Amino acid sequence: GQKHSMAHASLRPAGAIVDPALTASLPPALTAHSGLDAVCQAIESIWSIHATQDSLAMAQAALALTWQHLETAVHAPTPAARAAMARGAHLAGQAINLTQTTAPHALSYTLTSAFDIPHGSAVALTLGPVLAFNAQVTAADCTDPRGPEGVHSRLALIFELLGAANPTEACRLFQKKVEAVNCPANLSAAGITSADEIKQICAQVNLQRLANNPRRLTAGDIQELLVGIGD
Repeated sequence: GQKHSMAHASLRPAGAIVDPALTASLPPALTAHSGLDAVCQAIESIWSIHATQDSLAMAQAALALTWQHLETAVHAPTPAARAAMARGAHLAGQAINLTQTTAPHALSYTLTSAFDIPHGSAVALTLGPVLAFNAQVTAADCTDPRGPEGVHSRLALIFELLGAANPTEACRLFQKKVEAVNCPANLSAAGITSADEIKQICAQVNLQRLANNPRRLTAGDIQELLVGIGD
């Protein structure tokens, strides 16, 4: 009933064959879940405290590809859409390997292990609210050694790639994208409706992944964030 992360140099392959034809028979729901995970990995990699110029280049390319082609890949897949998603997911994986995941992934583990919400959908449930939370970062709660200015500049890259002018619009567009691929955009839509269930999620956050977030989240912050996306 617990999900663990593993990391070691020997787990990294010397090479990879990325063949989009192998995804040709992927059903719409699995395309949506895996595609949302790639989108979220790219976004989290951009704002991660470990972001580098190398990781940013890969994450930005990944987000541009997956954001543009996800809906087509889910609803009316073409070879071009499948190829774009495969390429984007590969780049997102490379980027996140350098930077590690952050708060949305830290919160997703219990959503999957305890409530059976598929991983990509579980991460997407909290990404918008965490984006809004991170956009309010200040010197007092910034965990990135480069300071809040660096965080804001990387968030601006995300807004631009999503086609948004500000955090509010970015959150709205992200929620719209999640709904467009038939995934739940709030906890109640995912079947989580009670205060006890929210407490369970709060009590089982992956602290290792949470520490990579550019703005510090307290237990109270997490509670408020989850209550805010209840419905």
